[in-house]
Amino acid sequence: MKNIAILYFSGTGNTSYIAHNLQRRLEDYQTICSSITKSVDFESIINTNDFVFFCYPVYGSTAPTIMEDFVNKYKDLLVGKEVGVIITQGGFSGDGAYYLARILKKLGAKVVCAEHFVMPDSISDNKKKPITKYDIAKYLNKANRRLDEFVYCFNKGKYIKRGSTVFSRMLGGIQRVPWKAFYPKLIAMHKVNENLCDGCGLCAKLCPTENITVENGKVIKDNKCTLCYRCVNNCPNKAITIFGKNMQYQYKGIRGYQVKKQKQEI
Repeated sequence: MKNIAILYFSGTGNTSYIAHNLQRRLEDYQTICSSITKSVDFESIINTNDFVFFCYPVYGSTAPTIMEDFVNKYKDLLVGKEVGVIITQGGFSGDGAYYLARILKKLGAKVVCAEHFVMPDSISDNKKKPITKYDIAKYLNKANRRLDEFVYCFNKGKYIKRGSTVFSRMLGGIQRVPWKAFYPKLIAMHKVNENLCDGCGLCAKLCPTENITVENGKVIKDNKCTLCYRCVNNCPNKAITIFGKNMQYQYKGIRGYQVKKQKQEI
């Protein structure tokens, strides 16, 4: 029996949902599922598991910087390791999973499978129409059907490698090239409306890269934003924006719309 580790980064909860539901379906294996932002012994987790899934939300057909940094930190442990890549996306990314898969291959890992899941878009500061429970239900129905198919194929050894073709890479490149070129400008778009901010510090507490601190009731930003939208979607005063200018609504993640049958982690 394989021991499987599912290591994920989730900005607002979409990838967490997929990662934990993947774990529940892999009932024939010994599994552990953890956010890479937790303070746990990842060296031991990677060493003691035969297979590692890396899961993340795709941004501009790339992986979040926090996930790339994590993989590079533990690169020596990935040589010869069997791995899979799972991504969540708001629309289409071309080779979103194979972006990281190619990095893992260069590090000596054996990429076995890759899959994409379309989930609700967490970029909420440029939209006027809020997402509804009905919308969420449609996304989850499709995602769970794809999870069922993915795990069925995984158990049979018929591995899905979504985004692995040359055509997919070309389509991903259409998004990736401008995204990387403008990335410094994109993170500089992170704005705090001082007229709305009350200095509560929630954004600093939630930030996975410690990009935000609060001093004397004022938000101070570094240059480490990973564009995960946690702060934007959780600010109680809707004082933070990135791509948009005015907050019409906030995306609270899957758990914000579901009947709380179980607690979902970010």
